[in-house]
Amino acid sequence: MNVESIRQMVVDGHLMPQSEIDAMAAQWQSAGGSPDDAEAFVTHLISQQEITEFQGLALLAGISGPYQLGPYEVYDRIAAGRLGSIFRATQREFNQAVGLKIFPTNVNQDPETAVRMAREMRVAVQVDHPNVVRTYQVGRSGGVVFLAIEDLQGGTLENLLQRQAQNITPELPQMQACALIHEVALGLQHLHEQGIVLRDIQPAHIWVTADNHAKLLEFGAARDALSYLDNVAEGDEDGGDDDVVSATMMSDDLLGSYDYLAPEQGADAHNADARSDIYALGCVFFHCLTGEVVFPDANNVRKMLRHAQEEPALVSDLKSEVPRPVADVVATMLKKEPSERYQTAKDVAWALEQVMEFEEHQSLVNAEVDAAFLEWANSTNELTTEGSADSPTAAVADSGLLEFLDWMYEHEDDEEESTG
Repeated sequence: MNVESIRQMVVDGHLMPQSEIDAMAAQWQSAGGSPDDAEAFVTHLISQQEITEFQGLALLAGISGPYQLGPYEVYDRIAAGRLGSIFRATQREFNQAVGLKIFPTNVNQDPETAVRMAREMRVAVQVDHPNVVRTYQVGRSGGVVFLAIEDLQGGTLENLLQRQAQNITPELPQMQACALIHEVALGLQHLHEQGIVLRDIQPAHIWVTADNHAKLLEFGAARDALSYLDNVAEGDEDGGDDDVVSATMMSDDLLGSYDYLAPEQGADAHNADARSDIYALGCVFFHCLTGEVVFPDANNVRKMLRHAQEEPALVSDLKSEVPRPVADVVATMLKKEPSERYQTAKDVAWALEQVMEFEEHQSLVNAEVDAAFLEWANSTNELTTEGSADSPTAAVADSGLLEFLDWMYEHEDDEEESTG
């Protein structure tokens, strides 16, 4: 593949006007760029923000675009979830910017993964709170299932902490950390009131908006009030919870992250309840205030044992600038016994309000969305309508895009295995 082939794919995929890509290609070669170095040319286009990294990878894979998934045009990837990745997209008819959580095409090949995907979709459409990412639609296109969610500008809390770790002080500013955790607690309370326990709260699953508001992002490990039905559908007459984590703590299907996992949940996922989510959020809070996880350890089994047996350091002992009342809030969230923690996420929010002054302008409301788009999305929701072959969300997806998405998911698995 050479620069000319990239130029032609950019034109064919309507990624840039022909005059602009012609000028970029000419400028590239006049500056000494090799006409045979397609990868370097694509890297240059990305650095100049002419195309996204997602589009660049697709071009190098020989896929020109436009990248259509039914009525949506996909143009960037922004986050990876438990069961699928989230992409930026636009609904063409209404010119509505959205996020798309797209599940791999092979997700139904594993019964347990399929059950969890169905549960995630069911949970996503139940919730409506400004501190939880809003879901507009469950759709299906070309055999691919997706969630259309609110447009996400900003990045994950994990991204924010990674950037902060490169600074002299790796922790977040205290006020910012407290405000974000306060908002997450408000969103978490809403979920708990709906009977939803997330079981996987970690920085990668918290979205921080461009104006510094927090939204819970991920439901891939969630359990809701109807979870008992999932196993009945799979033939389990007792309808028990399918998410069992061995007491040996060696299960490959561990829910949550070793760095943010309550002791009772690490021993048995059946034991996880709202207070387990509060412990996990306490671990996130500790990380935000100190710049490190509660129990740094290269060995995951030791991490879980330390969560179960070892008392965490007091945040104010590690960071003297953190007031003792704030450190005490974290310490209460991290109590080993669930009965000794705050019993509700609302209690966490209240406790933070007693020790910090949150400005009124921090209140968050859902962004305005085109009413016609919302009506359309609701009318074509896979969970509320039977759908048909000619319905908007059943429109055929671009085959090249589907192949590329599957390649991306396979590549992510290879990267995880190589990094351990």
